Amino acid sequence: MSSKPPSRPPTALTARPPTHPSSNQFLAPPKRHGSVVSRSHSARPQTAYSSRQSATSARPSTTGSIVGDGGEYIVAALQNKGTGVEVGLAAINIDTGRMTITQVADSSSFNKTLYYLSLYRPKTVLVTDTQVTRVSMGARKTDSKMVEKIEKEFQLKCEAVARSHWSADNGLDLIKQFGIEDDTKASVLMVAADRYYALCAASALLTYACVQHGANLSDNSVIIKYETMRGHMFIDPESARNLELVQNNITMKNTNTLFSTLNACTTPMGIRLLRSSILQPSNQKPIIENRLDAVEELVNSSEKLGGIRKSLKPVEGVDFDKLITSISQNQRVNHSDPVQTETRIALLLQLRKVVTSVPELARVLRQSKSTLLKIGCRMLSDPQVQDIATLIDQRINDEASLGTGKGTKRQMSKNSKLYAVKSNFNQLLDVARATHAENVADIMEMTKVYQDEYGITTQLEWSEQGYRFHCLPDDLVDIEMPKVFIHFEKSKKAIRFTSHELLKRNQRMLQTQQEVFLMSEDIVAELIEEVVDKIGCLYACSEAIALLDVLSGFADISSFRPQFGKALVIKNGRHPILDQTLPSGTCVPNDVYAADGPANFQLIQGPNMSGKSTYLRQIGLLTVQAMVGCFVPAEYAQFKLHDALLTRLSNDDSIEKSLSTFAAEMATSAMILGLATDRSLVLIDELGRGTAPIEGVGLSQAIAEALIRAKSFVFFATHFQELAQTLCIFPGVQTLHLQVQSNSHMGSSGSFSSVFHYKVVQGSCKEEHYGLELAKLASLPTEVTDKAWEVATKLTDLEEKGRNASLANAEAMRRKVIIELRGKLQQVLESSQSDPSVVDYLRKLQEDLFNSMQTVLEFRQESAASDDTEVATSR
Repeated sequence: MSSKPPSRPPTALTARPPTHPSSNQFLAPPKRHGSVVSRSHSARPQTAYSSRQSATSARPSTTGSIVGDGGEYIVAALQNKGTGVEVGLAAINIDTGRMTITQVADSSSFNKTLYYLSLYRPKTVLVTDTQVTRVSMGARKTDSKMVEKIEKEFQLKCEAVARSHWSADNGLDLIKQFGIEDDTKASVLMVAADRYYALCAASALLTYACVQHGANLSDNSVIIKYETMRGHMFIDPESARNLELVQNNITMKNTNTLFSTLNACTTPMGIRLLRSSILQPSNQKPIIENRLDAVEELVNSSEKLGGIRKSLKPVEGVDFDKLITSISQNQRVNHSDPVQTETRIALLLQLRKVVTSVPELARVLRQSKSTLLKIGCRMLSDPQVQDIATLIDQRINDEASLGTGKGTKRQMSKNSKLYAVKSNFNQLLDVARATHAENVADIMEMTKVYQDEYGITTQLEWSEQGYRFHCLPDDLVDIEMPKVFIHFEKSKKAIRFTSHELLKRNQRMLQTQQEVFLMSEDIVAELIEEVVDKIGCLYACSEAIALLDVLSGFADISSFRPQFGKALVIKNGRHPILDQTLPSGTCVPNDVYAADGPANFQLIQGPNMSGKSTYLRQIGLLTVQAMVGCFVPAEYAQFKLHDALLTRLSNDDSIEKSLSTFAAEMATSAMILGLATDRSLVLIDELGRGTAPIEGVGLSQAIAEALIRAKSFVFFATHFQELAQTLCIFPGVQTLHLQVQSNSHMGSSGSFSSVFHYKVVQGSCKEEHYGLELAKLASLPTEVTDKAWEVATKLTDLEEKGRNASLANAEAMRRKVIIELRGKLQQVLESSQSDPSVVDYLRKLQEDLFNSMQTVLEFRQESAASDDTEVATSR
């Protein structure tokens, strides 16, 4: 027999000399770099979308709520590359040996990352060596906006760790090795397996603690937790897939998802903000109410809503975050490269397009009443934004007036860059542009000469390599081309060619073109440097634009403004996705009710195809939609602010993890049991179908009882009729079923005769053997289906008698009725209903109590009679 593990884990971290030959080898070697262009650290912009505080720059207070238990924290942070902002974080307390990991979907302002770090007040922050470069003794630089903000916020210097130590595989192995063997370790491993950046951060952190910090880590000694982001509802990746929040499980695209239903964004920033909000919805009531206030104001003011959309039109499709990053990175490009100069001019022209639309957007918001719209107005009204617009206007021409008139879009774009810098800033530049114009005019003149001399109808076609001739095949029928023309390219639609003279003139034109860009460089470089000094306000503008883009899209979904309290109450709620995709009026509405005490566990029964899974998904989707700050399709809706949304809805095998359907069910169930609290929402569909029926019933019963003890809000759909009897004795358990109308019995008709209403009603489902009814669709022989009906009916009758024959069950039912009555009366005391409605509700409670106690009495009498019969038989 194995020995019982100690109740208290051994000391996780104790100082000791490094075990590696040289701990300094762990840190990234210093990199040498060229000249460093200083960048001013603009104040971090206020978070508009989260609106945690007022419009001031104060950070939210964390007094008493700091995760740090007084010890020294080391934190590792890793940001993703590419579009969007995903940050993996791992924090360890050297004194207590407690470690947490998380991964957050953030914005370009990194407010969520900074808020998470503020909970720990780290002494050391680790980042990759690719984000920090040492240029000389004591001097360093970084191209990472995240590193800049962390260093400014916490007044420290981030420590660079070699990129090779940031390994997701190694991170998972280290968690398995050092994590204490407790009830939550399986949950941590399940959740962390899909969090690449969090695992990379854990790898670097644990390796640093061992090697550089000289900490002694014993196997299975570190208390490792996966931290759901404070202030947000945790949604694990499997739940996001099951609910089809951002990706359709059939098409693998975002069509027919909650994201596509809510997405009316026109900017990439708004799209990213909406996506991250759906995957990580806030559970802070003030934040959600602020969003709803803004949406309601836009719904009630069509003029303001139209003004916002009109103001966003010029920046449609412009990725402002990417633009800002590109400008800051291009501050250090090679000044003698005309291609880089052209790129920088293009960035400035695009920036002008955005900043010139900001004042009008701010004007539209000027008389706003809601907090978020006021904050957005203040962020857009920053004087520095106007300063940037003025700087650009002073040196850059208006894009609409640039170019030489006609040409393709690419040619017009090239001309706009050539003539971007205003005249009179540099006389040599003006001369170079005049020369370039003369070269282009020479090419045009040469074309006319060729047309007159050879009688060929041809036009000029522009490309990055210069001009070439272009004509239609029909124009050259029965015409012998002169030998002056060379390099023919033939296609069905056109014939292209050039000449030696055109090649020479192209060379002169391209040379003057490069001279123009080189002479523009100093003016462009100076302008970009001045813009970068004020770049903080641009990040604030980007965040404000993303916020307005999302909120204006929510204003189109003006059904019912959700409320938030202790219960989950939805009247005639509709599935958000089906409500948009099905014909109007065909989506069946359903009620939902769950409350602490009297109804926190809902057992849902019904045959296949009756709508159980759709009902569960509807609850999850409506909850997410309400918590992102959007109106919901319902006549009335009140939601509880959950800390986690946990689901088991699919029955698919997991080939990647070598799991069968049953093993996948159990792995997900272990995760749910490890994470569920009294604030969680749990959705479970058909648990235990992947094994033998008796085992499935037993596991479903045990898991259900554990969730009842956890006091989570649970919606548990099942085919097991036994659970309606065995779980009904627990307080808080309510039974529901999907209404199905059967128009014939088995023997009277050979065709399918059931009608699904997709309507959820109170009470347990009567055993009607719908599986046998569905078997008719397979055209089984009549004698087979009749025999199946006979056997199933006899077995059902025997099971029913066995269930009812128990005085203990009768006493448990009586206790349950009394406990639930107490909970409902407590809710009446806490409610704000008017007196007439309270009297009606109490009268209904009295009637329900009488009926329930009558049922219990009949049950007791039946059980007593059954016991007397058994005693008489035994004698």
